[in-house]
Amino acid sequence: MQLDHFYCRAKLLLALLIQHETNDLNGTELLRWHKYAVNEVMLALDIVMNVKNVNRYKFMLFNVSVVFWKIVHPFIRQNRAKHFLIEMKRVVNALEGRQPKSCMMQ
Repeated sequence: MQLDHFYCRAKLLLALLIQHETNDLNGTELLRWHKYAVNEVMLALDIVMNVKNVNRYKFMLFNVSVVFWKIVHPFIRQNRAKHFLIEMKRVVNALEGRQPKSCMMQ
């Protein structure tokens, strides 16, 4: 399997589809499915931020951040945002151009 921008786009679409299908859920079930959708977005972010791809797929970083925001936006409230804090930090660092330490070591 080739991990290219088409794969990233498929992951982002899957995340949006999961988020759309959760319209009738609430509580912990809603949170669980949104975490699953965010994990799909993080897989796309990993590919975009890979050392080999970062210059070729910079345009995808904006798409990843928009999809991430669409999924996480309903949870940006007191006592709910903490569930997505790590992922949010990764997206912000990627947008600001900072590489995590693990990427710098490679």
